[in-house]
Amino acid sequence: AQFLPLKTMLAENLSLGGGSDAPIVGMAPIADMAAAMSRRTAGGKLLDQSECLGADEALQIYTRGAATLVGKENVSGAIETGMAADFTVLDRDPRGLAPGEVEKLKVLMTVTDGRIVCRNDS
Repeated sequence: AQFLPLKTMLAENLSLGGGSDAPIVGMAPIADMAAAMSRRTAGGKLLDQSECLGADEALQIYTRGAATLVGKENVSGAIETGMAADFTVLDRDPRGLAPGEVEKLKVLMTVTDGRIVCRNDS
C-alpha cells in the first residue's frame, strides 16, 4: 500500500484539502506543501516519487481544496471578488519553486476578514 498517494487521488478527481492534525503533528502548511511536492518525510525518507505534486497542485489543496471540504468553496479558498478576505502574503510566489525553496518561504502578512492579524516586518 502507498502512503498518501496524492497525485493518484487528484487524477481520480477526489477532493483533497490540506490541513493540520495539530497538536499531533506540527502546524506548518508551507512545510507540508513542500513535503507534498518532494514526498520527503520529516525523517528524511523519500516516498514514491511518482506521487509528487507540483506547486500549483499543492497550493490548490491548501486553498480551494480545503475550502471545498468544509463547504465554504463559495466564500473562501481564493482571492476573488466576493470571497472572504482571508489570505497570507509570502515573500515569493510558491508556484514554480522547487520543494526545498517552498520550505524557505517566509510569511510576511496574514489577513483575516480583511484585517491584518499578523505582520512580519523583519
